[in-house]
Order: sequence, then structure tokens, then C-alpha cells
Amino acid sequence: MTRVSEVHRTAFVTGASTGLGRAFTEMLLAEGVRVWVPRVTRTARDLAAKHPSAFTPVALELRDGTRAETIFQEADQAAGDSIS
Repeated sequence: MTRVSEVHRTAFVTGASTGLGRAFTEMLLAEGVRVWVPRVTRTARDLAAKHPSAFTPVALELRDGTRAETIFQEADQAAGDSIS
């Protein structure tokens, strides 16, 4: 079975604080994927503390398309592969 981190080293996840977004973020971090997260809330700060080198909080309003594109490019360059 192929690990997610063998295919994608970086993911951009919204809704990482609760529910499915939280579960997906935890799964990606456990698989060794670096996760970029906009709008980190108090409930997601524990993930940042547990995974300081793999959890990247991003100040971003998702409706700002230009800023979102810039953040995606930064994440892509940091990972050396395509964002999934």
C-alpha cells in the first residue's frame, strides 16, 4: 500500500479544527505530509504544537484569490512538488 506522503508531501487543508477536516489533517500528519492550514483556531493549536515542523498555519482569507495563489505557490516551492 502506498503512503500518502510517497505521492504528496504537502497538503492545504481548510476546516482543520473540527470534524472531517480535523480527522483528515490528523491522518495526513500521521502519514508524514506537511499540512498548511488557514485560519488556525484555538482547537487546532494542539496539532501545531504536536507537529511543529509539519503543521504550517497561514494567515489567509480564502476569498482573496490572489493571496491564496501566492500561498499555494509558497507551499509548492517549500515541498518541491505539487499541492494536492
